[in-house]
Amino acid sequence: MFAKLNNLSTVEQSNVRHLVRDIAWFGIAAAATSRFLSVYAIRLGADATALSLLTAIPALVLLFSSTFAGLWVRRFDSPKSALLIPGIAFRFVFLLPAFAPFVPRQWQAPYLIFAASLPAIVQGLAATAFVILMRSAIQDPVVPSLLSRRSMAFNITLAIGALGFGYWLEQATFPQNYQIMFLFAFFAALMSMRHVMYVDTTPNPCPLASPAGDKAAKSAASPWHSPGFRRVAMTIMIAYIAYFSVYALVPLHLVNNLNASEGFIALYGIVELTAGAAVGMFTSRVSARIGNRAMVALAMIGTSISTAIVALSPSLPFTLLAAGMAGASWTTVAMIGLYAYFTENTPPEHMSTYGAAYHQVLGLAMFIGPLVGSLLARSGLELVIVLLIGSGLRFIAAPLMESQLFSVLRKASGSVLRTKQAS
Repeated sequence: MFAKLNNLSTVEQSNVRHLVRDIAWFGIAAAATSRFLSVYAIRLGADATALSLLTAIPALVLLFSSTFAGLWVRRFDSPKSALLIPGIAFRFVFLLPAFAPFVPRQWQAPYLIFAASLPAIVQGLAATAFVILMRSAIQDPVVPSLLSRRSMAFNITLAIGALGFGYWLEQATFPQNYQIMFLFAFFAALMSMRHVMYVDTTPNPCPLASPAGDKAAKSAASPWHSPGFRRVAMTIMIAYIAYFSVYALVPLHLVNNLNASEGFIALYGIVELTAGAAVGMFTSRVSARIGNRAMVALAMIGTSISTAIVALSPSLPFTLLAAGMAGASWTTVAMIGLYAYFTENTPPEHMSTYGAAYHQVLGLAMFIGPLVGSLLARSGLELVIVLLIGSGLRFIAAPLMESQLFSVLRKASGSVLRTKQAS
């Protein structure tokens, strides 16, 4: 699977190592926010609306900050220079939640929303600069293999972080257990940034500013004039709105309806992330056979099934099957498929403008999705019914993204069968 990466130049091999180590450290840090921030909020009195806003408001801020990302990166002569300040500032998302217990009780849940939203002001700048940096670090043909390796590293360390933090949270006293966890997560995030700064951007340099030219050239520089990027944007919108419509409500169901503890949340995360790491071994072959968009659509069906299992599980052990399916499916969608689909539809010379638009679409979709779930939760429906509606939205997303999905799968299976017969 990673044979292409073994044939790289010395500089590119060094870049791969640092990009993998970057995401590995970041995975440990992300375990604190992605696995336990919502549980932390629940312990501090957050309801379904607050949990949805904990995801939606930072996404809205990301949407606006991405608007200025192109202007920001054009001020610098290299993506590393453009990334340094916002990259460090964004990592305070792992530190600020530690101060929530010092806030009056009635303001603790709103403070967590603020703590997650403030770093999002620079997230769009950092994300756009990082997209340019990563594409500059390695030649285009091996980007999918690098993404698969980064996906595996991220999911493995995220699982390790979830296990370690879960054990710690069970043993130590609340709220000091969460505060110390967030302090360690911030340290891990800074170690991630350290590896990013070692990446050499000379192998495949992408201009930070689109080249000047006539009206036709300027039109080509606009992602919204590109049919390929419009398809990417539509795919992102459908996938993220459907997924995040009930994303924040799953831990609420586990904790409030099935009495899950921090220890079980850690176990749930380990199963989810182990499956996510394992699926990275196969995605490059799947995308080569059916294409990135069809692969994303197929994986959305997996997220739909996993949500239905969570909603209908009579007890916690049954939800672990859903965790594995969710981890494999969403990793395929978000960490591998969508980015690879975006890369294949982005001219290298316009990476800054396309990267900014890419993160604008992500921010908008991640803002809308949780609001859908919040409206459903506030409508008086039981949480189980809301989760099943979310499962239906995720299922419908698949044919909306790829109307010929089942035809593509039939052709791919027929091709595999003919190859086996010939051999």
